[in-house]
Amino acid sequence: MVTPTRRTTITRVNTMPKSKIKGALFEHETNALLRYEPYLVLFLALFLVVFASREAIVGIVLAPDAEAIDDIREQRPVAPQALHSLISAEKTAVAIGDHASDWATMGVAYALLPPTTDEAEHQANMQAAEDATIQSLLRAPANPNGWIRLTIIEQALDKPTVNILRDWRMAYVTGPNEDDIRANRIRLGALLWSNLTADDKANLFADIRGLWVYDKDTLLSVAADNLTRGVIRAALVTDVPVFLNFEKALREHPNIK
Repeated sequence: MVTPTRRTTITRVNTMPKSKIKGALFEHETNALLRYEPYLVLFLALFLVVFASREAIVGIVLAPDAEAIDDIREQRPVAPQALHSLISAEKTAVAIGDHASDWATMGVAYALLPPTTDEAEHQANMQAAEDATIQSLLRAPANPNGWIRLTIIEQALDKPTVNILRDWRMAYVTGPNEDDIRANRIRLGALLWSNLTADDKANLFADIRGLWVYDKDTLLSVAADNLTRGVIRAALVTDVPVFLNFEKALREHPNIK
């Protein structure tokens, strides 16, 4: 009885008009999707719950170290014990959520650990800072703050100049007009002066002129050493009134001689 039924079904389908065949197939696929719809909804709901739970867990993990995070963001001093606690919390956070911001904060915390009498330990901390910062940039490469932090860490680790220069340039590519990182770009640019191209120097001079407009006191603090002061003068000398105002401010600054 089974075989004739199957033959009859096949015969009926084969004798159906093409339009009806398409309609039957579409109806079959639609019915199949409707049967699986509750499972799809359940899967999406579970995904959202898990995602939200991961975010909530990360927030709970980092909650005890919120003050240290705020201090870092506001560039206030952070005790070594608080930095170690924050590093431990961020390691847990990246294991759960793997966010660029958590890698970045971990890198900063490592870099801020004060030097110890054990030089190997200090170098290990700075290397960990570099590694975490690179992980952050792999996840958020368009972050100019991350690139300039990486160059500072590389400078401290005495990494090859070609690496430092490459990452210094990335800080311009990703954030040419970021006022908050101009000072550090100027400091590093002065150290890299002999390796800079004409375009590099043009970017550096734009930073110097921009920082003079944005924050004169910060530019004066950057000009504390003779090398950087000479680069700043070269950038400002084309505008005589600005140059004279800068020289006057230098003479009157209590911490610059």
